[in-house]
Formats: sequence, C-alpha cells, structure tokens
Amino acid sequence: MMLRLTGVLFYLVIAVSAAWCDQGDDTAGFEVSGTLLTPPDPFRGLDRPGMDRSIDPGSDFYRFANGSWFDQAVIEPGNWQVGTLQTVRDRTDLQAEMMVREIRGNRWSAETDEAKFLTIYRNYVDRNARRSAGLRPIQPFLRLIDGAETHEDIATLVGSYHLDVGGLFQISLRVDPIQGKGYVASIEPAELLLETKSLYIRPDALASQQKEDAKKILTRLLRRTEIKLGMSDRIEAVLALEHQLASIYPNPVSERQPIALRHVFTSDQLEEAHPEFAWNRFLAARGIGEGVVIQVRLLDQLDDVLSVFNATPVDVWKDYLTLRLMLNYGGYLDEATALLVRQFDAARLGVEYAHAKRRDRAWKVALNLLPDAVGRAYIDQYLSDAVVDDVTDMTDWMLAAYREHIQNASWLTEGTREQAIAKLDAIRIVVGRPPGWNNFDGFRPIKGNLFANAYSRQQLRHRSALSRLRPPAADAADESQDTERLLQDIFFSPLGVGAFYLPSLNTIVIPAAYLQAPYFDRGASLAVNFGALGTTLGHEIGHAFDDQGALRGPNGQLENWWKQEDFDRFNSLGDALSKHLASYEAAPGIPLNTKLTLGENLSDLAGVEIAWQAFKMARKAQTGAPPSKDEAQAFFLSYAQKRRSKRLPTVSINFAYGDVHSPPAVRVNGILPHVDSWYTAFDVTEAHPMWLAPEDRIQLW
Repeated sequence: MMLRLTGVLFYLVIAVSAAWCDQGDDTAGFEVSGTLLTPPDPFRGLDRPGMDRSIDPGSDFYRFANGSWFDQAVIEPGNWQVGTLQTVRDRTDLQAEMMVREIRGNRWSAETDEAKFLTIYRNYVDRNARRSAGLRPIQPFLRLIDGAETHEDIATLVGSYHLDVGGLFQISLRVDPIQGKGYVASIEPAELLLETKSLYIRPDALASQQKEDAKKILTRLLRRTEIKLGMSDRIEAVLALEHQLASIYPNPVSERQPIALRHVFTSDQLEEAHPEFAWNRFLAARGIGEGVVIQVRLLDQLDDVLSVFNATPVDVWKDYLTLRLMLNYGGYLDEATALLVRQFDAARLGVEYAHAKRRDRAWKVALNLLPDAVGRAYIDQYLSDAVVDDVTDMTDWMLAAYREHIQNASWLTEGTREQAIAKLDAIRIVVGRPPGWNNFDGFRPIKGNLFANAYSRQQLRHRSALSRLRPPAADAADESQDTERLLQDIFFSPLGVGAFYLPSLNTIVIPAAYLQAPYFDRGASLAVNFGALGTTLGHEIGHAFDDQGALRGPNGQLENWWKQEDFDRFNSLGDALSKHLASYEAAPGIPLNTKLTLGENLSDLAGVEIAWQAFKMARKAQTGAPPSKDEAQAFFLSYAQKRRSKRLPTVSINFAYGDVHSPPAVRVNGILPHVDSWYTAFDVTEAHPMWLAPEDRIQLW
C-alpha cells in the first residue's frame, strides 16, 4: 500500500529475485589489502547460473549476463517487477520485520520512539476499534467540504493544511534553488488521482482499462461517504477535471528544466499577477505568511490551470476533494475503506492486488509514521563500521578518478575545468547513516485511534515545515552553518534501497539498506563491488555534471559556471549519446524518449567510465598491477546484473511515458558500447551487433 502522507503537504523534497551465489562471510583464502577484501576468484559475488552463455556478449550483453535468470523469473502477485532491486527490498523488509519483532518483545518507556511505534502498530491491528469507528473520524472534514459554496471556499480547502487533501496545486518545501541555502515554498502541479499524467491522455487499451478499474473503486469509495445519487456521472466529472489538469500540467521533459526554478514571487505579487484566484485565502490556509519567497514551477501553465479551476462547478470540486480525502486517509479508517484504498493503489499502477497479512501492513504503517525506531535498530544490526569504512574508501577512489578524468578532458578549457573540480571537491557523500534523526517529542499517540494518530503525526510535520519558512530577514543563523543545518533537515530512512543525489545541496546519500549484496558485499571481489556499488557512486556523482547538474554551482545554487564553448561541446556530447540511444525502445513499440532520459543516460555512462577507472586505480594500489581480463569481465557482468529486472507490461508502458530512467536493458546494452574496456574484456569486434566504431563512442570525461 502506498501511504499518502506527503501528497498535499509541505514536505522536504529529496531530489527510485535471485539466488546470488558465492556470498557470505567466509573470508578464507582472501588477501587483505587496506579494508576491502580481495578474493582470489574475481567472479565471486556474481550470479553465474543466472547468465546465458549461449548468447554472445557482443550481441546482447544484458541477456548474456541475465538471460537464464530472466527466463525463469516470476513476478509475484502484487509486485510490478522482479529483479535485483526487488530482491534487496524484499530482504530489507524481512530484516525490518525482525527489528519490529524485537521492538514488540521489549518494554519501553512511554516517551520513547519504540513505545510510540508500538502504539501505532497496535492501533492498526485492532480491527474491532477501527470497524467501530468507521468513517466517524473524518466526518468533520466531510462536513467542511460539503459546506463549500463558492470557488473562494474551494481555494481555502485546497490550501488548508489542516484538511490535508490538496488538489490543483501542491506546495512543497524546497531548498532555495537560487541561493542554495534556506527554504522556499514551491507551488507545483498536484499529484493526480491516477498519479501518471500519461494515463489520462493515452489512447491505448491498457490505459483505458486502468482508468476503468480505477473508476469502479472510486465509485465505491465515494459511495462509502453516503453519497448515493448520480454516482457514475459524478465520477466521470471528477476524472474529466483531472484529464483537463493532466493535459495542462508540464510534461516530464519540461519539468526537468532548471530555468523554471527561477520564477519566484511574494504572496502580494501572485495576487497582483493572477487576481482570478483567491491567493490570500489559499496561502493563509496553508500557513504561509507575508514575505515568504514562493517559487512557481508551473508559471507557464498557471493561466490555463486557473481557467479550469474557475470553470469547474463547485459541486465537482467537492466530490474531487472528498475522494482525495478518502484516498489520503482511508488507509487509517475501517478495514473496508482501507481495502479499497489498497485496491486503488494497485489499479492505478496496473498490477494485480495481492492481500497482505494484517500484521505486515501494521508494521509498515507504523514505520511510515515513525521510521526512526526501526531505522536505528536496523543500523545497529546490519550496518557495520567496516562496511562504512569500505564504502568510504570506494568513494575516495571514485572522486579521485573523477578528478583525473576532468583534469584530462581535452575538450574542456582551463577556466571551466577549474570550476568543475571545485564542484567535485564540494560534493558531500553521506554513507549509511542519516545526517540526523526526526524529533517526535511533540507526537504523543493515543491508544485505539489510528486515524487521530496518523493525522496528528502529519500535522506535526506541517508545523515543523512551516517553522522553516520564515522570511530571510528573520533567519539570523550563521551562513557557515547553513548547509549543515539543511542536511540535518533532510531525513532519509536507512531502510531505503537506492541512492540519490541532492542537486540543491550537492550531496549524495547512500542509505544503509543499499549496502548489501549484490550492491555491496564484503565477500565479493573488488571487481564485482566496483561494478555494482562503484557504478552507482559514479552515477550519482555524475548527476552533479549531467544536463541539469551542470547548471548548479558547488553549493547547489543555480549558476552557469561554464564557458559557452565548453557548454556547447558538453551539449553536443549529450546529443550524440541521445542519437545513439534513440534506436532503442522504452517498451515494445514505444521509442525511448531521450530528452526525458538524458540526465540519467549521461550519469549512467559517466558512472561506468569513472567506476572502471577507480577500480583500476584501487587495484593498482593493492597489487601494483592492472586488472586482469577476468576481473574486467567480472566488473561489467556485475554492472549488468545490478540492472537486472523483469517488469509487468502495463508498468513498462507507464514508465515509458514518465520515467526519467531508461529501461534496465538499455542502461546496459545502450551504455557499454561506449566504453572501450568492455570491448577488450569480451573480445567484441566489428562483427558483433553492439559494436560502435571508436569515433562514434561517447566519452564524457
């Protein structure tokens, strides 16, 4: 179940099934050099049975590395994919469940996070109390919506963080993109009921079926609020409203343009520029006072959005807000309502709904509301200092390799080169542990009322976010401490399986749960670890220099630090990479949108290039010799197996229209032909389909 506790609120924005053989803690026969272990078998840590050796590596390297696994992989009901990512997520869930069992097995002081976690858990498990309450907890909100009479009333409800339903606009809390410090309120497109913009405007049968499935569930949800008349027409009107908004909201490509971040206003300026909307009521309901900087990320579409707002009858808005209320908080009501919300989540994703045990749902709900109790226990149990030291060593090698490549990039002029190195040196990499923990002192959950506790927790998040939106003149903090304070504010869960780059802070985060096999394994070879985690680190560092990162300075501020001739050369490299990848498909029959995936494609290529260089540097430091051919093969196989994934057709199509990442096979077969060492490792020649002539290979750095 995808719990909606961020959708319409202020929140800190951050910006994501195999038997892996030869793993374990047995280090017999290893040579110890530094902190990383170097086993004599360079392939140790790879899934060798999962390969398909009948495929020539120069014909389809993704299948060569993963073919046998792919043919046997089965997507379990309720999942949308199977592969490396899902394997590690499933394992992390099992690990987290063990932490929950330990928390349940102990006695805790009432003020501890663990005690609060258990209260939420028991709230959810208490089916009788939830059934008895029914929809009574949200009746005051339903009456509030029903009492709206004018568009000004609707604007107030959309803005109200107390009601917490949103729609039309979403306001997020973002690091100031111009200064790279402090916060601004950001007005952005609201999350659509079906989430994906393309689902509303695509004509294909799969999209139509998903909309029809979602419509049936929305009808049942609205009926639970005791609305009985004209159900079909009312749902159609709501979806027609969302169709209009989806058609207006920026497309995924335009949303990637950093220039849009420069549109900032005060509340008075917004009121003056767009008097057709009750901005004062909207912003006051959101808790935004005078003098706060407001960023408008959909400025070019604002007139059209407001036209739709004013042309849509109040009664349609009331049904729309009622449905958003049910979807936001239905998971914390009686089980019948919660089931509809879970079924809706599955329908809009295009997957078959799979029932989960109530206790499993309970601890995940509690984890969403109070992540720290389990997060701290997880770090204590599964993140060792040795792993952190090893990964820190890897990051040092990666940064050294990037520095070397930037220094040797023949296409850069000296001034731009100096600026690029300055940004590289300013990158901060957070390994394993969050830079800070949440403060739950103001949250005191009560027994027997799941909704009240979920609502109270979210209101605490609101108040915490609002406290950061003081006018700049009111912030007397020492600027030298500003970046550190921002990092402390940005909490990430140690249980997150993934890595991410924060462009506004020039910071990379690698959560603890990502630091396990096959992404990182102390029992694997150095080649395998650099092929997996090394390429991830290289990818995230690469985002500091992709088509968007290139427009930000060392502190994350919007700044063009390039000489124009260098920037033109950089863009030409991106164009050439896009031209090559344009021959691939995002899903069967759907060409890859290389404008959408450009940033990720650039980072993929840079990640492999630099990780290979870093591996060579680390290997030479250990042994005085370059990597062997076997080690080179292990490196590239590890990268390909890290990317393995099998997805449902519906999800692949949905991703084709909105995902900024290329499909996994493209991230392998479309990227490796640009890496010279891959050809040498697998004896790829002109006779192979994946061959690119040396002059056609893109080398970023």
